[in-house]
Parts: sequence; C-alpha cells; structure tokens
Amino acid sequence: MSTYLTEVEDIFRDLFEREWYTNHGPLAQSFEQKLQNIFEVENVVCVVNADIALIMAMEALNLEKRYVLIVGSENLVIKRALHWARLQEEKNLNQCGLIVCCGIDNSEVHGAKLAASRQNCGWIMDCTKGISRDQLDSLVSYMVDDDQPPLMTVMGLHSGGVIDAHGSACILTRNDDLAETLRNIRSSYGVRSVVSVTKTANGRMSEAQAALGLLALNRLKIGVL
Repeated sequence: MSTYLTEVEDIFRDLFEREWYTNHGPLAQSFEQKLQNIFEVENVVCVVNADIALIMAMEALNLEKRYVLIVGSENLVIKRALHWARLQEEKNLNQCGLIVCCGIDNSEVHGAKLAASRQNCGWIMDCTKGISRDQLDSLVSYMVDDDQPPLMTVMGLHSGGVIDAHGSACILTRNDDLAETLRNIRSSYGVRSVVSVTKTANGRMSEAQAALGLLALNRLKIGVL
C-alpha cells in the first residue's frame, strides 16, 4: 500500500472515531490556520464550494452601487455569483461599486488595481479555478501588498489547482471585519464574534474536505509545521 493511501486511511480513521463531520471541526480549523500561514493573511474562511465562496464575498461587501466591472475572462462561477448576489456586470467604470479580477496574471491584476484606484472602490480576486504551484508566490505578494491589496481573494480548492480539497474553496482577507461577516454568513460555527447579517449560506466545509486539503499540503510540502 502506498504511503499516500496509508495517510488517507489514518486521517479518515481519526475522523470517524471523533464522529465530527462538519460544523468547523478540528481538521477544518487546522486547514484554515495552515492556509493563513501560507498566504500570510490574518483570515482564511473555508467553505464547501467556489460558488458559495464568491457569493458570500460579494454579500459581505454590502455594496451600495450594484454594478461590477470584471477584468479578465469571466466564467460561469462569477456569472452565477453576480446573479445570486443581485449584482450586474457593467462596462462603465463610473457606475461600478466593485472591481473583480478574474485571474492572477500581472496584466489582469494591474488592470483591476488601476480601475479600483480610478473609481475609488475595492477589488477582489476571483481564483475560483484554483491556482498553480507557480502562481502561489504571486498570490502571496498580491495579498501582502501594502499599497493596494485585494479586499478578498476567492480561491477554488479542487483538482487541477495546487491545493485539492475535494471541490471546496476559501476566502482570503486581511480585513478582520470582512472576515467576521463572512464567518457569520457561513454559519454560526467558527465565528469569533456575532455580526448581524441578512443572509446565511450554510456553506461549511466538511471535515472530509479539510482532511484531503491537509493531505494535499503535506504532499506538496506547503505549510507543513
């Protein structure tokens, strides 16, 4: 039996013995902490899938202007998120309350930051397709940029990306208030303080997803303590 299969058996045996399968269990907490260390951010909020993550991110901003400018190539996830968050794509920059950067290339990020600066609004990164190992350092540099960091980065954690956590996703942010709003939208589990929200998402990551995410970090030697 391969070492990886042994690791899978061990971590799932412990999971079944605890009988703690969701509701921000110990594996989900450990996974979030390791991602915080990797991306050098104060807050990581893990959820069940990328659609819910992007919807939650947009809901948490509570935008007054309901129009969004998309930089880069839009995808089905962003289209669904805009619909469920009652937002609309708009090409006229002056009408927009948010800039969404779909991608992580330097040209896309530069365009998003420039648009956000001109409109004096925030921007977020849509990495719901996941990121490659080569892109990991670039994402870290964007998140710790003291000049104009994204309000949030939404990253898919599925096959094809550097971190595969069985189709789940995470939201990275340096903003404590946004993070607490996200935690309260996600569920009552894992919140640090109660924040009034108009909607909840029931978007909790399962312990099984967190287990596979932790194994992925171990295999890649990323964030291993």
